[in-house]
Amino acid sequence: MIIEAMLQWLADAAFAALARWNADRSLVNHGLSYTVAEWCATADDASQTDQHALWTECLRRHSSTAMVRGIRTTVIDYCALGEDESFALYLKQLATTETPKNPAEHLAFLLNGYNAICIKIVADALRSGELAADDSIRDLGSNLSPIWKRPVGLLAGKNVSLDQIEHGHVRSIFKDARVHGCLNCASVSCPDLPDAAFEARNLNKTMDERISKWVDNPTKGVGRADNANTVLLSMIFRWFEKDFVESSDGTVLNFINSHASFALDSNVNVEYFSYDWGLNAKT
Repeated sequence: MIIEAMLQWLADAAFAALARWNADRSLVNHGLSYTVAEWCATADDASQTDQHALWTECLRRHSSTAMVRGIRTTVIDYCALGEDESFALYLKQLATTETPKNPAEHLAFLLNGYNAICIKIVADALRSGELAADDSIRDLGSNLSPIWKRPVGLLAGKNVSLDQIEHGHVRSIFKDARVHGCLNCASVSCPDLPDAAFEARNLNKTMDERISKWVDNPTKGVGRADNANTVLLSMIFRWFEKDFVESSDGTVLNFINSHASFALDSNVNVEYFSYDWGLNAKT
């Protein structure tokens, strides 16, 4: 048991280091960069009408909450969603809409685009039989050609990969660690999908709500270990530690405390949940 635990720890550490390296290598200098305060200040000038109403319709029709292997998570009826005409129309909207010039609209466009394209990948793979409901989105790729790096969908007229959206655009342009609580990679341990699309007019408030809901989920956000002085954090806090530190007063725990309904002592021991990459598919 001790040897197995050590091997698992080494595997997790290696994966975390690789994830950080891959993510930072994918960052792109677009000549655009917005702090939280800067992009939030543009929300008043953004459209005050819902630009992603089709996506909201889809999420409300085909998502729900369930316990999966002890984790409370959003689950998706991928088969029904994949056949929903509103979903097809929304994907066409994402493909043909020009990249918004307003920063708040731009960020909402990217967050919704990532989540919708990720769901399309899984829905298509389940329908074709390439994936089964108990598989993982990672099974669509390989170590040499991971699914994250393959062009998988159209966004503003360009065929993009999930890494290009997340790291090449979202993280490169918007210096806001809250984005990590808003992106869902079709896996049980991912932060939950919202039940409505991100809209520029209330994006700051919605992102705060998503982060709070994530860290307050004791099954995959922030939980307590058997040792009372030990907390369990999502591996996302380890993979993207730099982002959370830069968005807080210097530590991941400070970031968590600024969004959680509880307060963590700075002296707690930190461990991490095992990451469940299984599909968040409704069964």
